[in-house]
Amino acid sequence: MPPGKRFLIAAFLLALGTSTWAAEPKVILGLGSGDAEKYNVEFMQFDRMIPLYAENNIQASLMENAGLCRQDQTEENLYKTFKQYHVIAFSTSFVGVYRLDDQFRKRAAVVGKALARYVQEGGGLFLDPLPVLYPGSDDEKYWNLVFAPFGLEILHEGVFDKTRAFQGKTLGTTTFWFTRNIQTHPVTEGVSGLCLPLHGYGTFPGLVAMKYSPEWEILVWGEKEAKSYRSGADNNINIEIEGTYTSAPPVLAVRTFGKGRVACYPISSLFTGGNYGNPLWAHVVETKGDPDFGRPSHSMKMQMNAYRWLAAPAMTIPEFGTYRTGPYKPVVFPASVDWSKPQLALTPEQIAATRGVRAVVGAHTAYTDGKGTVAQYVQAAKDAGLACIVFADPLEKLTPKTLESLKADCAKASKAGDFYACPGI
Repeated sequence: MPPGKRFLIAAFLLALGTSTWAAEPKVILGLGSGDAEKYNVEFMQFDRMIPLYAENNIQASLMENAGLCRQDQTEENLYKTFKQYHVIAFSTSFVGVYRLDDQFRKRAAVVGKALARYVQEGGGLFLDPLPVLYPGSDDEKYWNLVFAPFGLEILHEGVFDKTRAFQGKTLGTTTFWFTRNIQTHPVTEGVSGLCLPLHGYGTFPGLVAMKYSPEWEILVWGEKEAKSYRSGADNNINIEIEGTYTSAPPVLAVRTFGKGRVACYPISSLFTGGNYGNPLWAHVVETKGDPDFGRPSHSMKMQMNAYRWLAAPAMTIPEFGTYRTGPYKPVVFPASVDWSKPQLALTPEQIAATRGVRAVVGAHTAYTDGKGTVAQYVQAAKDAGLACIVFADPLEKLTPKTLESLKADCAKASKAGDFYACPGI
């Protein structure tokens, strides 16, 4: 066949495949992130993963994750957040739960119920459990409470195969290992091998060992020589102390839960997209493997497969996947600024806007070496749009009587609740 005709046929087939793919509904994916609203526009425009998501017909955006661990939210509010997406994906915290107290236990119960409800009604859940960072912290224990409804437990162990280890690159030289022990499934379609990290951050496990209830289906294991190894009190993996799994530990598992689906891939978040597309990153785990020795790695392909498989039930339910982003509105900067005429006074609109807590600290009253009364300072602070004033009258210049007067004046100024006057630090 002439080269020109071969080119035209290839172009036609590519266009046909692209148009068919584009005609399908997009997977709406929410990626757990702190300060999601602040960073979402930047993520959706510039993150190196966005083209890959687009190739896989996935619309990815950041989903606020503070309510998963750091802040209290109601089950209903969490559920409403989750339901905006066909699939939600997040890594567990590795720092922040310094002690599993009653507040964290209650929060874990609420989060677990909200996640279970979301999946039971059709949502998809991609879990990336991480090892705890600081010695004595209880992050793993917290997340085990959250994951209890799904029959899932983080072990204080990592997975490694000493017999299939090799040296590769991240930014420096790193130890990897590989497996071809993979079960056929839509999630593993086109996945013939995985190269996996011994370490993630520092010398913490790169792949966490997990305990699964019988409802889970293991899709990827280590080979029979692979094992799990215990992490010490310092949370570093110790490959001299064997753990729960003495052969073929699980790498990735899935299950159905009500109408929805769950996948668990407990690999370091360094390898799930944070470094994808970085020209300095070797992509050993994600895409490239170790080609010199015939060790393929299709981790990123498996991840994209998982998102699509997880999304399938929710994509048939109109109430799921409703998240949409509006058009990007760029910041409008003034054409010029006259620094000789600074705008110190706030406009009424600025004063009325939510600005957080703005205060002035260090004022001295007429009770000591200042010139204004508490009431005068408070009025001036209110006029400037402040919410608080903290006085710092020198104690050596206050008498017991004037100190009590200062405290009384501040209490009076704070009584309405719309302003706080503090008599001292």
